[in-house]
Amino acid sequence: MAQLREGCCFVRFITICQLFVTFISVTYAGIDVSRDTTLDRSQYIHYDELGEVLRKLTSTYRNVSKLHSIGRSAENKQLWVVQISDKVDETEPGEPMMKYVANMHGNEPVGRQLLVYLVEYLLVNYGKVDRVTDLIDSTNIFIMPSFNPDGFEKSRPGDCSGVIGRKNANNVDLNRNFPDQFHPSDKLASFEPETAAMIRWVTSNKFVLSANLHGGSLVVSYPFDDLAGSMYFAKYSRSPDDNLFRYLANTYASHHKTMRSGSACPGKVFHDGTINGAKWYPVSGGMQDFNYVHSNCFEVTIELSCCKYPRGPALPLLWQQNKDALLSYMEQTHIGVKGFVIDAVWLKVIPNALITVRGINKTVTAASYGDYWRLLVPGIYTISAWAPGYKLQTKHNIRVNKGPATSVNFELSPLKGQQGLTYENSFHEISKRSVDDLADSGYEMEEPGTTSNKTASTEAALTTPTSTLSTPAPTTSTPTPTTSTPAPTTSTPAPTTSTPPSSTTTPPSTTTTPPSTTPSSTSPTTPPFNHYEGADPVETLVKLTNRLSDSHHRDKLSFIEPTEFRHMTQEQMTAYLKRYAHNFPQITRLYSVGKTTVGKELWVMEISDNPGIHEPGEPEFKYIGNMHGNEVVGRVILLSLIQLLCDNYNHDQLLTLLVNTTRIHIMPSMNPDGYATAQEGDISTVQGRANFARVDLNRNFPDRLGFGDSNKVQEPETKAVMAWIRSYPFVLSANLHGGSLVANYPYDDIPGGQTVYSASPDDKTFRMLAESYSLAHTTMHSGHPCPELPSAYKEYFKDGITNGAQWYSVKGGMQDWNYLHSNCFAITIELGCVKYPWQKDLKQYWTQNEAALFVFIAQVHKGMRGFILDEVTGRGLTNATIAVSGIDHVVHSVAAGDYWRLLAPGSYEVTVSLPGYVPVRRRVTVDNGAATFVNFTLSMRDLAKWSKKLDFDITQNLQTSYMNPQQIYDFLHSVSLKYPHDTRLTTFGKSQQGSSIYSLEVSSGLATSNRKVHIALIGAINGDEPVGTEVLVRFVRHLVEGLRLKDDRMTALLARTHFHIIPQLNVDGVKTAIMSDCRGASYRGTKLDDKLNSNSDIAEVKALTAFFKKTLINLVVSLEAGGLFVRYPLNKPRRNSLGEKSSATEDEELFRLIAHAYAEPQTAMSHHGQCDNGTAVSPSGVVHGSDWRAHSGALMDYLYFQTSALMVAAHIDCCKYPNGSKLPYIWRRNLASLIAVVDVALQGVDGTVVDHKGVPLRRAVVRLLGAERNITLDDTARFHMILPEGTYMVTASAPGFETLSKEVQVVSGNRTVVMFSLNQEVNRMSYHDYVSMHALMANISMKYPQVTKLVSIGKSVEGRDIWLMQIGTAPEKHIPGRPEVLLMSGVHGNEMVGRELLLELMSHLCQNYQNDYVLTQLLQNTRIHILPALNPDGGQKAEEGECRGTEGQVNAHSKDLDTDFSDSAGEKRTLEPETQALMEWTRKTPFVLTLNLQGGSLVAVYPSNPSYTKGNVTHLSLCDDDSARLLARMYAKAHPTMHVGKPQCVQNEAETFQLGVVSGQTWHNHHSNLLDWLDNHTQSLNLGVYTDCCNYPHPSVLPSLWKAHYPALKAVISQSQRGLQGFVKDENNEAIRGAKVSIEGFSRDVYTANDGDYWKMLPPNTYTVSVSASGFIPTSRVSVVTGSSNKTTSVHKSSLAT
Repeated sequence: MAQLREGCCFVRFITICQLFVTFISVTYAGIDVSRDTTLDRSQYIHYDELGEVLRKLTSTYRNVSKLHSIGRSAENKQLWVVQISDKVDETEPGEPMMKYVANMHGNEPVGRQLLVYLVEYLLVNYGKVDRVTDLIDSTNIFIMPSFNPDGFEKSRPGDCSGVIGRKNANNVDLNRNFPDQFHPSDKLASFEPETAAMIRWVTSNKFVLSANLHGGSLVVSYPFDDLAGSMYFAKYSRSPDDNLFRYLANTYASHHKTMRSGSACPGKVFHDGTINGAKWYPVSGGMQDFNYVHSNCFEVTIELSCCKYPRGPALPLLWQQNKDALLSYMEQTHIGVKGFVIDAVWLKVIPNALITVRGINKTVTAASYGDYWRLLVPGIYTISAWAPGYKLQTKHNIRVNKGPATSVNFELSPLKGQQGLTYENSFHEISKRSVDDLADSGYEMEEPGTTSNKTASTEAALTTPTSTLSTPAPTTSTPTPTTSTPAPTTSTPAPTTSTPPSSTTTPPSTTTTPPSTTPSSTSPTTPPFNHYEGADPVETLVKLTNRLSDSHHRDKLSFIEPTEFRHMTQEQMTAYLKRYAHNFPQITRLYSVGKTTVGKELWVMEISDNPGIHEPGEPEFKYIGNMHGNEVVGRVILLSLIQLLCDNYNHDQLLTLLVNTTRIHIMPSMNPDGYATAQEGDISTVQGRANFARVDLNRNFPDRLGFGDSNKVQEPETKAVMAWIRSYPFVLSANLHGGSLVANYPYDDIPGGQTVYSASPDDKTFRMLAESYSLAHTTMHSGHPCPELPSAYKEYFKDGITNGAQWYSVKGGMQDWNYLHSNCFAITIELGCVKYPWQKDLKQYWTQNEAALFVFIAQVHKGMRGFILDEVTGRGLTNATIAVSGIDHVVHSVAAGDYWRLLAPGSYEVTVSLPGYVPVRRRVTVDNGAATFVNFTLSMRDLAKWSKKLDFDITQNLQTSYMNPQQIYDFLHSVSLKYPHDTRLTTFGKSQQGSSIYSLEVSSGLATSNRKVHIALIGAINGDEPVGTEVLVRFVRHLVEGLRLKDDRMTALLARTHFHIIPQLNVDGVKTAIMSDCRGASYRGTKLDDKLNSNSDIAEVKALTAFFKKTLINLVVSLEAGGLFVRYPLNKPRRNSLGEKSSATEDEELFRLIAHAYAEPQTAMSHHGQCDNGTAVSPSGVVHGSDWRAHSGALMDYLYFQTSALMVAAHIDCCKYPNGSKLPYIWRRNLASLIAVVDVALQGVDGTVVDHKGVPLRRAVVRLLGAERNITLDDTARFHMILPEGTYMVTASAPGFETLSKEVQVVSGNRTVVMFSLNQEVNRMSYHDYVSMHALMANISMKYPQVTKLVSIGKSVEGRDIWLMQIGTAPEKHIPGRPEVLLMSGVHGNEMVGRELLLELMSHLCQNYQNDYVLTQLLQNTRIHILPALNPDGGQKAEEGECRGTEGQVNAHSKDLDTDFSDSAGEKRTLEPETQALMEWTRKTPFVLTLNLQGGSLVAVYPSNPSYTKGNVTHLSLCDDDSARLLARMYAKAHPTMHVGKPQCVQNEAETFQLGVVSGQTWHNHHSNLLDWLDNHTQSLNLGVYTDCCNYPHPSVLPSLWKAHYPALKAVISQSQRGLQGFVKDENNEAIRGAKVSIEGFSRDVYTANDGDYWKMLPPNTYTVSVSASGFIPTSRVSVVTGSSNKTTSVHKSSLAT
């Protein structure tokens, strides 16, 4: 089901009845128009008026504004743009450009109106409001209110979810019409007029920031909108500037009045009001991605309203909600870095210089004055500038702070012999390369130490485009997901097609045909099998295919079989391929590698789970067919193979595994020209064999033995295939021929051309590969090719295979060229003796070859594979040579360092080498299963160069010997003496044998360690692993040397971090360890990691536990060995809160973040972490301790449960006690990891808990919402929580103080500071009589007018007003879709506790609005009605202290109001005025929940009470028992004693209630009670709560009662957000009032309110819902799941209705 982001998602089911599922927006009315406007903000402005309004504004404020048009729409309407700047006629050096664009979808016009209001607001307030003046003085602002004026004029007000007017006049969705980085399409060869104008505008100007305003939801979406591969499934598509985009999106959402809640639109939840575009749903051809990829501009998409086209009265409120957000977003134009790039010699500006930031694959260019702007989030960066003819200049440690941009100017030195090149001559050729590429390529670089703007005038840039634009070429900023292999260059654009457009513009049908009937149109669904069953997918695949060499297993195969077996022309084949590419975009990519002699495309279909991407570690395979044009069987079966793989993806395990683990390329025809001249029925002629130029293509490749007449010049087809092979890291290939039945392997040629065996160096492997095909073929393995043809009968091939030259010698063949000139092993397969069979016989060829085709593909996973890695950086090494002893043939690693080496089973000595690195040799065993995985880690020959660059040239860190304990102490002592202000050496404790254990604290200014993150680093926790000690000693040297040199990175790190470094914990054990004992087999000492518990008598353990008890540590990292991985808790599974045994903790995500931070800088660790024995603990390099070696007593588990410290253990070398010569390399490998893990520790929340006077509350408890563990505070009541990036709710509480909750945002790499100032708990309360109650309510209403409204709902018998307080963000009216809750008390005037609880609740809610996050959300999403005294007359007569008295219970007419609510339709009597007032209020307000507080017991009561008589029948007052009972239990459970069920009231001490709840039917039976009446005559869920045994207790007990009931009241009110909610509308999106919503199994229906909205509180479950309304066709029944998310149902009005 496709979703449309720019509107609410809708699903249409066409049945006998029609049901639409949709959300509509709120209708706003009565909002005051702002004083800063002369416009009517209650209606939309149409095209003619828009131009007039903009002309008038720019004319009135001509000094700071100008009206432009960037082009015209399809219907010739102007695309107006207002420019606003203090010097609107000038191009000011250093002034950035930003833009807003709205109304791209014509039926989403809210942005159109808001931008008109924004233009007016900016112009009117320039020179008056500082914020506006500063913006205009510093920014060149461009505002386009309507990008699609044609569509707007067709759209309809009130259309909240439709598509009328969405597209332009040519019926094109403009937000699918831009060039796309992942899915280029020929449909974009000619852009729409609007798109062409926008492309011209964007690429002609140096815009810095932009936003595209849409409607239909309430969220900010950020790039990428598109993703590589499948467009069917939404997933996060990260841009290189993901952190920045998230910051920008959050800036807007957090300044919007309601967007930040993330759930402002019913049924939609967006965390913080932001989302990644592709994570929401993928969009190909979107404008925001185009801006980022093809210009300097960073753009997000902002959805402004739940309804696409709300009616005019909604506009004033929408403006107020968005005004601050619009301004705040504009101000972000000035963050990051900015500056000028000039010629250092001639001091002239250098326009279009390239600016890059290390680690971010995005380049921006300088403007015409050499000025540039580069948006960045706060951090420290390395930034480079370069231009053709100049040396690259790089500046390090550029600090970007929050707020105004950091100024960084570049002065570029011309290259020798050049005085600055003219830019136009060289830029475009070189600009496609990043600055990092230039540095790597030998361009001269200039390090630091040597000491304005648009590319054209504004007028020129804003002219109407005069021609259709072609797709801009990708720039250096185009990100490449993972490591991709470039697609081969083609001389033609993407193919045109007559098939339906791609799924990016036309959603696929939601009704699919079963695969067996029309498999080609079936979109993959969730697979009905467990793909891997816990095993490695490659191993499973190889195991499955290995069995298929015998017919017994092949006969068991069952697939969705191909249905088309026919000969196709080039045009038919093209259409066929395009059809499959269109129907299966998530696993296919159709591309051309070139053209034939006469211009036909050489099509290739790629099939993979991530098409278009080379996934590191995934091998690439190719099939080529029809090389000889008259040998057509290969062409036919390859087309069928495409069909087989596509139709069975996610339906068949084997084929799904094949696609998921292999990148498959299929070229059905290499010689379509020859095919066109061949004749059906041809058995053995040569007609059509050669290409159009009559050249045999299989004699046309360069040959190892030289050139002949056939291969002196390569044909276009040959050149194209050679370029293709060089462009992709193919591992295995087969070339499909015809004329015999055999698998033929290299070499094909031999000196002299004799017919003798010509073995290649890999002859054994080639025989294995050829046999894999032959044995899986139904007859090939017999060796007798074609017994039915006498001429061929004499041939015999043992096992169906043959050496090429032994059969006959071929010079210039393709299979030999593959083997000798690439990594690819290739064979040639002859598929049958008839070269061009009749069409009727084609199916039998498919049947014979089907299994063999995919079995052969699976051979790509045989032999050995892995990564070649740099020991220091851990990154993959490209072009390393993999040589096997005794085999004179090498292969090379590819882009990510991944390699594959096909080998027959056996034991091999393998050597890997790369210039500049020390070769590595290893013995590898290969079997017939999946390839043996072996990583090779290479070390550079020159450690000194690395040390000088990254380790401050500390020569001691390159030493190759271990230090003994005395040397370690001497070193630590000398450091503490040399740096007394920044280090402190302490004796950590004594070992079991009495040796001292030392700890060194390191931090800049130890005396000022407050607000620092405390990190403990431990070495040698196990005595047989002393390598960690050596790394930590080196780390100490690195830290203090960085401080001495005042290195910016180290200074900043130590200013925020307090290290506790324990280099050698197990001193005694290390003394007994033996060097080179890699597995610890000879070690006899103690291992401390399984001895940690509070009862241990081991000295080291006691010292360690004492240290952690007295020192608040945030993170512990233990450096261990015996592997390459990072271990995190738990080390022994425990039962969790669900009773399940699990190794995961509630901090699983956080632990993985920390562990990955350490592992990822080392590819050797993060890619399988494999050691010499071939085993890998974890493919990702991180693992639960229990999955490595389950054991109790682990330090990290102890710390997790007994302290607040988080701990991971990094196993940093395969050998526990490696030879000293390895120490420098191990240190080099781990330095970056240590720094990375410290950076993560600094990320999170810093906070302090104080009272209202600022006094620290040391006994405070801080928790994350949903977490079980408390956060420990230090002696100053400060805490630090390490947290992953995201938004959290943090609560703080302390004895005697009220709990406070706050929402905090954690940004990657940053600390968020939060202060909790707690108010004291209520410790004194008094009763309010009627007068003081009213005075209190009136005072609250005056003090908090934005969230309260005080009303009288009627009068009592004695004329007293019955006061009710409405509380919410719109207290005066019902907001459609927002639940209404009624809290009341005082039905009996003498039950006074409820009155005081509700008055206190009223005060508490208002006082904490916008201070406490939970309560703020409650008021923003709920309207609460509080009625403290229904019976004010009785309350005046009640007497304080009377627990069981009845004085004041009844009203002034002596009527018990709880018996006055008539529950009989036939009963005629006059109701009391109090009763009538409440009835009327509940009838006109659609309450979801009603809670009545009473006295005299302690219990929660839910309806029903029995029996009212109607006619001669006695009825039970039925209710939604389950819902009410669950709600009652929730209240009782949240109360500290009610849930016990033993009130122990004096009047009835023996009375008990199970779980503290009771049904009214079984307790106080009486007619005409309030609870039953509410249940029978309203739609709310109703509860009665008896708050205390005493009706009117002494006021001293009121604070304790408030403390007991407040959590329960809050919990139950919050439940009003749960259940089934929605709107009922007709086909014109008009609300249907009074529609009936029925839920199967429930006796009570709900009816829609005036705005068509309804709400039904329900417990989580699946329900069947029916909807009907008078004059409308009832809906069919729909299954709806309720719970934390809301669902909605609506009715389509029928034209047949009566």
